[in-house]
Amino acid sequence: MFFADPVAAFSNLARAVRPGARLVMLVWQSHDRNEWAVAIEAALSRGKPMPGPAHGANPFSLAQSAEVESILGAAGFSVVGFEDVHEPVLYGPDAESAYEIVCSMSTTPPS
Repeated sequence: MFFADPVAAFSNLARAVRPGARLVMLVWQSHDRNEWAVAIEAALSRGKPMPGPAHGANPFSLAQSAEVESILGAAGFSVVGFEDVHEPVLYGPDAESAYEIVCSMSTTPPS
């Protein structure tokens, strides 16, 4: 998700694995489909609009299947498939830990 040049990064992976190897990734879907991202933004934005994630290396950069298919194809992966998965995101064992983690994210506005 955070590669400045995802084709180069995945090309590196393609060269490192044995022929026919399987690459499995679990990545975040688009920002608006992530309840945690929307909730954090709503809680911390104080009613002000917040800029969306920048294009390129960001947590949601692999959210679009067509773009990922293009990246992986250019990197040398021949069969690409997608499965929609929904799992909860937990940020630590308690509210204090979760607050510290969320505040350290690059997408979290300064308080």
